[in-house]
Amino acid sequence: MTTYDAGGAIGTIAAAAPTYLPDNIELSDAIFESIFTSKDSTGTRPVGYALQLAKYAVVSEHGYEINNTKYVLLGDPALRLAAPSYRVEHETAGIDTMRTGEKYRVAGSVTADGGVLSTFNGTADVIVQDADYKMHGPDTVDLPYVLPGKELFRGTVDVVAGRFSVEFVVPRRCHSGPDARIRSYVASLGVDGVGACDTLRIVQAEAPRPDLEPPSVRVYFSGQATKVKAGARLIADISDPDGIAILGTEPQSSIFLEFDGSGFPVYVTDFFAYDHGSFTSGRVEYPLSAGFAPGPHTVMIKAFDNLGLSSSDTLRFEIVEEGLYEVSDVFNLPNPFSKGTNFIFQVTNPAEIKLAVFTVSGIRIWEKRIAALEGFNSIYWDGRDSVGDGIANGTYLYVLEVDFRDSFHRTETVRGKVVLLR
Repeated sequence: MTTYDAGGAIGTIAAAAPTYLPDNIELSDAIFESIFTSKDSTGTRPVGYALQLAKYAVVSEHGYEINNTKYVLLGDPALRLAAPSYRVEHETAGIDTMRTGEKYRVAGSVTADGGVLSTFNGTADVIVQDADYKMHGPDTVDLPYVLPGKELFRGTVDVVAGRFSVEFVVPRRCHSGPDARIRSYVASLGVDGVGACDTLRIVQAEAPRPDLEPPSVRVYFSGQATKVKAGARLIADISDPDGIAILGTEPQSSIFLEFDGSGFPVYVTDFFAYDHGSFTSGRVEYPLSAGFAPGPHTVMIKAFDNLGLSSSDTLRFEIVEEGLYEVSDVFNLPNPFSKGTNFIFQVTNPAEIKLAVFTVSGIRIWEKRIAALEGFNSIYWDGRDSVGDGIANGTYLYVLEVDFRDSFHRTETVRGKVVLLR
């Protein structure tokens, strides 16, 4: 692990001879306690020093000296973990108990030496989790354990003068109980901070407020493309005044896709991210997996808001074979035009584009070159010639030349007519 060139570990604490489980548990706990000097993990000791302290603590309380001597550190003993330097405090006095379906606001601050660090300007990544899940093993085994709460909100906001705030809606379907949690990580110009509060409680609202509208959902491919290759990025913009359900514990709190009416959902909740500074709108970006046969397909996406209403959107698209270079859907709008028109076209691969406009007698009067991306592209023409002079009413010819990149100069040419009528 330590010497592996392609990855591995920056350091490894390992045994050089057989060791024993009870002794190892005590040493492992002691190492953890020794490395981190504060509960919020903002302070750490060098790993070599932490190992020494851990061995001493175990021997003092339990013995196990022979077991401890078998453990060595492979790595730099002066190494410190890259823990955040500053602490984040959350103002949670007004939301110590949260009701499902309600909106809340939490303020946070970056602190140093007991005060707000007013020189800190950056971003905060904030996660809010519902109550812990108290679990138990099978009936024949007494094995209680705790799972952390599911994420009901994750987003980013600006930190200005060491302070920030976020808003979120507690979903109706979230897990109620104690030990709900809010966590924040802040970063700015090479420095960072972290903090958490795990003393919040969620209770079910006695009279849920009404859900006035379902979420808005729109699905498309990058560049608004309808002809794509396997691996293309499918995008869905989702918004709702009550936030989007992302718990992922059941279909009604998840975001999922269904391809070709298969009846088999593909859950993409983990691909959702709120827009920066927002708790009402966000986006799913999902890379289309391999395995789709070339030809026409459909995808349906469904999402729920935090109060329970849902919406869906469906997109028809076509999978094209790798190595196929094609230009399609070429037209200009409006046509006829009076002040200006957009030439619109779709390409299956990035390409260099030349659009030229000619008179019916073959004289070129205007030309434009652009670098086109995969998907739909457009070129605007204001109806003037290359020197900016107006031209006469009438019919003109256009030629769209497409030179696909990385294709050994695979080219396509499309011709059409455009009418100027002032």
